[in-house]
Amino acid sequence: MGASVVIGARRRRWELLGGLALVAETEAAASFLGLASTRILDIHDGELTNTPAVRVEIVREIRRIRPATVVTCDPTAWFFGNYFNHADHRTAGEAAL
Repeated sequence: MGASVVIGARRRRWELLGGLALVAETEAAASFLGLASTRILDIHDGELTNTPAVRVEIVREIRRIRPATVVTCDPTAWFFGNYFNHADHRTAGEAAL
């Protein structure tokens, strides 16, 4: 059992859907993975920066949850075959490390 901390969705999509569909999508994915809970940070897609404030939020959740393992994105991975790793994914990985 575990938990996930998720950086929020693109602001416009969040506003159009009222956030409810995206929360449900996140919770369904967590359930599928067997996670106990999720927490969506109030940082929208495309707006994530590796700042002390963001690191504090991530560390706070890690300390609260006390997971045996933390899984995050590889901040050094730019390309996977034909896939370009989104800047927010790399930044999330960097901030978590």
